[in-house]
Amino acid sequence: MDGMIITELGLGVLVSGLCATIQSATLLALFYLLLRFFDRIESRFSVIVNNTILLVVVWVLAIMHLVQVAVWAAVFRYLGCFDSYYQALYFSLMTYSTVGYGDLVAPDVWKLFCGVESIMGMLMFGWSASFLFGTVSQFYKIRLLRHERM
Repeated sequence: MDGMIITELGLGVLVSGLCATIQSATLLALFYLLLRFFDRIESRFSVIVNNTILLVVVWVLAIMHLVQVAVWAAVFRYLGCFDSYYQALYFSLMTYSTVGYGDLVAPDVWKLFCGVESIMGMLMFGWSASFLFGTVSQFYKIRLLRHERM
């Protein structure tokens, strides 16, 4: 049983590392793209353009999280925890988002692994929320600077 704990947690650390890499690469790419937009919009403020940029950021963040859920689901399916990828994907989405309906459960031997996914989901959502907050704050800062110049 102790060997299984190490296996579950070790695999959880590996999948977490992959998901953190996906998150980090996505946010870094978004950051550099946004820097280019912020330089352009500093001189002219447009509500439509700014809202479009924010919507794109939100959608990229959502897709990034779905990719991470899909990675966890692929591992669950590979481990044979579920009969179909659809079940694994559904379970992973409920676990990652910490909704946890309980209508589908993983085998007892992989419950710690599920807990690691929940922890990572909370961390990744928090990281995304702080990124989104920083993005919105930058828009307000640009708007405020423009207003002061008038």
